Amino acid sequence: MLRSSSTAFDRKLTQDRLVVGIGGQSGAGKTTIVNELRRFGSRVIDADAIGQALLRKGTPEYRKIVKAFGDGILARGGQIDRKQLADKAFASKTALKKLNAITHPAILE
Repeated sequence: MLRSSSTAFDRKLTQDRLVVGIGGQSGAGKTTIVNELRRFGSRVIDADAIGQALLRKGTPEYRKIVKAFGDGILARGGQIDRKQLADKAFASKTALKKLNAITHPAILE
């Protein structure tokens, strides 16, 4: 468990919410940390899960993404193939900005 010797930090914890972002490579233990935070009653917002939900067929973001990146990103059944989308989105800064402009407002909502 992390502890702080900072009085200002401790005071901040009692007055306001502490916001923590968890990131890292695959296998780094992000899920373990998040599960522990949940176990202790922390509210967890999973941006990956939200992002995946936005890609589901029928959402407004789905329609915008398919319009922006074309039918080539679709798998059988019409779902977005995340690998195909990633290949196109990370091909240029412009393409990534386009994807972020579609997804980020909905994720932050």
